[in-house]
Amino acid sequence: MGTDKALLRYEGSRLVDRAVAHLQRICDDVVVASGPRTIPELRVAQVPDRPTGTGPLGGLAAGLARVDGDVAFVLAVDLPDPDLGFLARLESHWQGEAAVVPTAAGHPQPLHAVWATACAPALSLLAASGTRSLIDAARQLDATILDEAQTASLVDHDRWAWNLNRPSDLEAGSA
Repeated sequence: MGTDKALLRYEGSRLVDRAVAHLQRICDDVVVASGPRTIPELRVAQVPDRPTGTGPLGGLAAGLARVDGDVAFVLAVDLPDPDLGFLARLESHWQGEAAVVPTAAGHPQPLHAVWATACAPALSLLAASGTRSLIDAARQLDATILDEAQTASLVDHDRWAWNLNRPSDLEAGSA
């Protein structure tokens, strides 16, 4: 996109505010992994990557370390139409593993998933050792990665994994 996605507007709201509002419908505590910056006018806790400069994997580790409870719902800011019921159903499949990760279009979706808070230290170590891929981290920690058929049986709508990657996506999604 060439800019900070969290601050982009979609249907009148910043993407970060939209993601927070979605999560507040199903969570008591919402934490935003905001990387090296602080997002202005955000009324929830923000955490920097852990370790610093390690991108989404470090952000996930920091967020999980900050959350109470056994699991956390994880949602990327560029997923404007998440399936919140789906996240709850994913949680019901969790049996103590690092994460339950759905698959869409042949790709695991670790940022529309349920992650165990206990794996935060392991994720930090992976990030510190040079791992950058959330999918690689999920596999290294033996997360459950649902196949597309398993995923399809749990979702309520097809747009749950649609993400905003290009400026044209912002316009197409609002049409």
